[in-house]
Amino acid sequence: MPLPSPILLTADSAHTPPPIPTTCKAIDTDALPGGFERGIITALSGGAGTGKTLIALHALTTLLLTDPRAEAAVVDTTGSFDVGRLRGVVMARVMVGAGGDGNAGHSGEERERIVGNVLDRVKIMRVWDMVGLMEAVGEVREGLERRGSGKGRSEVVAGSQGEDEDEEMVEEEEEAVETLPERVGVIVIDTITNVVAPVMSKSQVQGHALLITFARSLSLLTAHHSLLTLLINNVVSTTPRRQNPPHAPSTDASIFASTHGKPALGRSFSYCVDTHVMLSKVARGREDAEMAVEVGKGKGKVGWREVGVCEVLEQRFGPGKGRWGCFVVEVGCCVVGFDWG
Repeated sequence: MPLPSPILLTADSAHTPPPIPTTCKAIDTDALPGGFERGIITALSGGAGTGKTLIALHALTTLLLTDPRAEAAVVDTTGSFDVGRLRGVVMARVMVGAGGDGNAGHSGEERERIVGNVLDRVKIMRVWDMVGLMEAVGEVREGLERRGSGKGRSEVVAGSQGEDEDEEMVEEEEEAVETLPERVGVIVIDTITNVVAPVMSKSQVQGHALLITFARSLSLLTAHHSLLTLLINNVVSTTPRRQNPPHAPSTDASIFASTHGKPALGRSFSYCVDTHVMLSKVARGREDAEMAVEVGKGKGKVGWREVGVCEVLEQRFGPGKGRWGCFVVEVGCCVVGFDWG
């Protein structure tokens, strides 16, 4: 007898792992209570310097610090992934012990050991096009399936050898089991725009079809293995609201009037993800906003202060649409919540 959908949803939610926090209040409390959910695809769209990659690295770091058997797959489509930046994020988190990892108070040598252990579990996969992206995700899928079926373990076949040889084989098998590769728990694609946009520029129909096919396959993989999957996306410019004709609908995605732009890859991209977050920057205070306006008119001096904004554009499985929070980046790698109050 088939179960009613509410019962199925309750059963699924009972087995869903807890979300992964970034340790930034603006994201974990204000925008996405608890952090990034596992088992669904989350997109981070934003312009250059808005913090989208940095926030993804913090979520990745949380998972690797809290789960010593977890591994991360970072698919780099631009060739600009900065390992030094990732190391800075991990070191900062280890020093403060944020995220419930309990690593604060370690000696310098112990901190270096923990950071090295985390970095060793990050696999960087460089791809140049959509075919390479699909192959990279396929490699992750094969690894997860091989791990789940136990095919990575050494098998002992009974034979005519003596007992000593059998014992040696058993010891080798146990050692092989102990050194099994870690299980991938997070996938970060930075950026999805770089491989999909060229296809769409040649054929919109083919590009959208390819994107939807890839997203469906990635969604099944993510849900089946309860992965933390983050897609980093760019934004495209739009006409500022003040330049639009009266009563014309705005093409901006943000609820903030000073933020112009919308996620790249078109409307269909939003249907390919479960939670869509947009990152932008706004003036920190009234004086900063006035300076920004003057600069926009060709007057004044550049140098106003800004804060990052994380706002939820879409959330398929929750009421989070419209939630937002503000943050600032300190020491180049720490994301800290910002309160206007």
